[in-house]
Amino acid sequence: MSEPELETQQTTFSMPAYAPAIRLIVGFASPNQKTWALKRPATIIGSRRPAHIVVHHHAVSESHCAIVNTGRDVILADLHTPGGTLRNGQAVDTVVLNHRDVVTVGDTKLTVEIDRRAGPACPRVQPRMTAAGVGGKPVDRFEPLLLRDQKSQDGWRVKRRVALVGRRSGATVHLDADQVCDAHALLFCCGDTWMVLDLGSRAGVVLNHWPVRLARLQEGDLCQIGSVTLAVGGRESEASEPEPPNEPRTKTPNAADIQKKPSMSRPDRTAPKPVGNSRPAAPAPCAAMRRGHRGKPGTEPGSQLATIKAELELAWARLNKWKLEVADHSDLLTECSGDLSRRIAQLDARDAAMRGLLHDLTRYHDHLVECQAKLTGLLDERASECASERE
Repeated sequence: MSEPELETQQTTFSMPAYAPAIRLIVGFASPNQKTWALKRPATIIGSRRPAHIVVHHHAVSESHCAIVNTGRDVILADLHTPGGTLRNGQAVDTVVLNHRDVVTVGDTKLTVEIDRRAGPACPRVQPRMTAAGVGGKPVDRFEPLLLRDQKSQDGWRVKRRVALVGRRSGATVHLDADQVCDAHALLFCCGDTWMVLDLGSRAGVVLNHWPVRLARLQEGDLCQIGSVTLAVGGRESEASEPEPPNEPRTKTPNAADIQKKPSMSRPDRTAPKPVGNSRPAAPAPCAAMRRGHRGKPGTEPGSQLATIKAELELAWARLNKWKLEVADHSDLLTECSGDLSRRIAQLDARDAAMRGLLHDLTRYHDHLVECQAKLTGLLDERASECASERE
């Protein structure tokens, strides 16, 4: 199955060719059946946009649950909602879906169809290590995601393949900070790649200073969630427990080590040479600057300081100019911000009204269907009575 690429402001992503094809069906085997083909790596079900599938019900949250295609398995994850998510009538947190499972969100039942024959065979994965040796059911190869708050140095080790980031109680990465929504972002593993998905938050998700909707996460990335900046990767000890204080990092040399140290005047000619493409470590910047200064005897430190001072004064003048320009337009910015807030409030009110009307229309439609069924039954009875009277 060839999958179209999903564009974001930073990266593109395409599902593996061996990924299973997923379909969601509402009203299975009924005249009002509706079907969605899930072509995204992660599909969000909620009560309003930007959820990919919108279910209007008072017990459904804005970001209620997620269906993630890992390339091998199909995972259903409840996003720690009060109403909960059911699979085949049982409440679940994170579970692997099978063909023809029924997912219940609010009062809506969604039948899941999974076609694993849509593409070539899925590559084999390494078997799970058990206490008795190698065995057990094969699982996806993925490494836990390590995150660290740059400000507070708090760390998280994400072991689940689907994890929620936000203020909501029970979130895997719980962030109680400014500009962080209840369900702010979703972390999930697709194949061997960790990804982040913005759940329609107001502050958005910023990855390496770029706002993104869907993006890969790599070692060394900086992911900003509201006012919190998370560093991706690092040592596992940094993400789980802080380092013990006053831990010695180097061994204190004793007298025997000092005697064994080679003399500085006579270099050791038996030292091993670098092998392959290995190169000696680059010198420290301060040492390079000192060597550069010694290599140019005509350059004086006073002239360099004067140049740096002039550049700083020029940059300070530009900053003051920009501050004055912003101050001149502050009233306009405040007015635009107030107008935008009013429009957002109006849109929210209209959205709530439309949701109420849609709920009423759905109830009226169900009532009309019941009345139609009763009338059809009465007509059939009347027709049978007329036929018996004629006989």
